[in-house]
Amino acid sequence: MSANATVSERPSHIPEDLVMVYPFTSGALTLHNPFKKAVHDIHKHYPPIFYAEDVYHGGGSAWIIRRQEDLKEIYADTEHFSNHGRSVHAGLLGESWVTLPSNLEGEIHDKFRMILNPIFSPVALRKLEPDVAKLAQDLVDKFKTKGAVDIKAAFCVPFPVSIVLNLLDLPLDRMDEFMHWEFGLLHDPNLDHTREAAANVVAMFRELMKVRRANPGEDLVSWAVTAEVDGRPWTDDEIVGFCFNLFIGGLDTVTTNLSWFLRHLAEHPDQQAYLRENPKKIPDAVQELLRLYSSVNASKNCIKEVTFKGVTFMPGDKIMTSTTLGSNDPEVYDHPEEARFDRRATAVTFGSGVHHCLGHFLARRELTIGLETVLRELPPFTLDTSQEIVVDLGGIMQPRTVPIVWAV
Repeated sequence: MSANATVSERPSHIPEDLVMVYPFTSGALTLHNPFKKAVHDIHKHYPPIFYAEDVYHGGGSAWIIRRQEDLKEIYADTEHFSNHGRSVHAGLLGESWVTLPSNLEGEIHDKFRMILNPIFSPVALRKLEPDVAKLAQDLVDKFKTKGAVDIKAAFCVPFPVSIVLNLLDLPLDRMDEFMHWEFGLLHDPNLDHTREAAANVVAMFRELMKVRRANPGEDLVSWAVTAEVDGRPWTDDEIVGFCFNLFIGGLDTVTTNLSWFLRHLAEHPDQQAYLRENPKKIPDAVQELLRLYSSVNASKNCIKEVTFKGVTFMPGDKIMTSTTLGSNDPEVYDHPEEARFDRRATAVTFGSGVHHCLGHFLARRELTIGLETVLRELPPFTLDTSQEIVVDLGGIMQPRTVPIVWAV
């Protein structure tokens, strides 16, 4: 890793010595586990704040924040940094909606969060647990006698995705189509494919809104078309932004986490055995693995000039809030590259401050139930090292496959 060559269009306020190569760019691939070395090389060799070019989907530069303490300060500083106005997918379509509530700021954000929090509370989500547990069991039953499986395709995708599709009352038999759209939205480097995927998702939800208004059900789309904020109904754009946010978050992030967790246990038989012998420790393992395998590289916009830790940010600058780096900060965690199930450390996996992820309770329960089911139903398994595992880098870092084998 070294500094990039000078680029003529680089803004004049960017110091040359802070321009670095950032390996986790959208569309990039690797055959290596980036959490084993690359993440820790950045912490070892890079300054706390640096600038990287061609970081984003379709190009674009950003400041990268490496230290967790600095990340939390930026999350909390709504005077200089904002989530608003960064709905890339809406921009590609020439539309102005924003993902809701994550791209809202100020009073209107707080009002929407107040409305949405009860829907995603532990009490509300507890009602889903019997169905979630049954889904996990049914999926594992399909492959547990085979002795080998790509557990990402067989379990890590259909398990959390089915839960979200059920919450939205979308047909499960279209899962492959929806996952193709999701890949286009988050991982395909071709902007035309991204635009096409965004158009498909938005068109689907706009049509679904009409159907639910005429025939409401028990799903979240039906709830949104009848919901109010500030004494008025939600606008169509607000409903689209809410549904789009659920679609992206529900179809990719838990799949990513579960894929990394099961790959980790396949590569660490001692820790796998420990959890088999101590299943009550699985929630602690989920907490630690969420830290170690934080995979989301999101961003904020600088909206007001500020000098932060000696670095000047100008309005329009993109600030990458990398949970990957923040949750593996060696200034916060002793040997962050190690999974220690007794660490019980907090992290920035779900963000921080007012924009802390709305679905974090649901994600934790899905991950816990998923690990409990796999470890209970499968015998000890290992990674099939005869197969190459391609990892997508960028906005959400995830392995494309997780091939495992076990004795039958």
